[in-house]
Amino acid sequence: MTTVSVTNKKIAIDRYTNITHLEKGSFVTCFTALNENMQKVVLTVSDNQREIQSRMSMSAKLAKVRGVQRYERYEQLDISDCVLEELNELYPAVFSKTSGVLVGEFYETSFNSHVKALNVGEKISLFQQLLAIVSEIHANGVFHMDLKPSNIMIHHGAPVIIDFGQSVSELEVESVLNTSAYAPRHDVYACSVISEKFDVYCLGNILHDMLVQVPLTTSLVQDSRQYKQLQENVGNLAANLIYGMTTREQQQRYPISLASNTHCSLIISFRNLSAKTV
Repeated sequence: MTTVSVTNKKIAIDRYTNITHLEKGSFVTCFTALNENMQKVVLTVSDNQREIQSRMSMSAKLAKVRGVQRYERYEQLDISDCVLEELNELYPAVFSKTSGVLVGEFYETSFNSHVKALNVGEKISLFQQLLAIVSEIHANGVFHMDLKPSNIMIHHGAPVIIDFGQSVSELEVESVLNTSAYAPRHDVYACSVISEKFDVYCLGNILHDMLVQVPLTTSLVQDSRQYKQLQENVGNLAANLIYGMTTREQQQRYPISLASNTHCSLIISFRNLSAKTV
């Protein structure tokens, strides 16, 4: 059991110091901290055992995949009643008597802030790295199911996909409820069987956001005004790729292998635009 204490409105969790609130999600709250070696780590706190178990199992399943979130260990928290009262004053509805903490690597830069500094060619190169990571995740029988910029971090210039709390195995068959702005709404409300095409749509929407600074609110329709505007801004090949990845019909939507195979052509198509910052 890992002891939690509060002194002068600052949390201490055993060997972890300088604990600072990072963000709160649906089921978890994240803090940054320094470990005993003075290295930055992320402490992911939750009392949702299903969420914790999902993250732990997917981390183990994808242990050999580069570019995914790593967890070092899980520790059950030992919180006394008086400390819990102090914690709830500092962070309402975050800690409970059944809370535990996942200890993971720290990633220094958010995806959106990193993308803002890139030119078009660099954005396409970064997106190709994302495609390669997701392709390998799928090859290991896992679908992320919540791909969006806030679930991508940058570590030493390379993307790292985090938050596998909603991920599923290819052996699982269930409906999806994901209200993210990057998710295919029609897949959600049709309760479609899980497939790689859900993640592909999210990736296509992320690419659209990278290039024009806004996610799609609905599937891209060929020959529409929106599609033609996208062609003018980023070229035919990129517009066609986004269309193929975000089309409404799952059967017609690109598999991730086809999206990945456009890499060389896409890079070439952006050479003339590589000096332009979108």
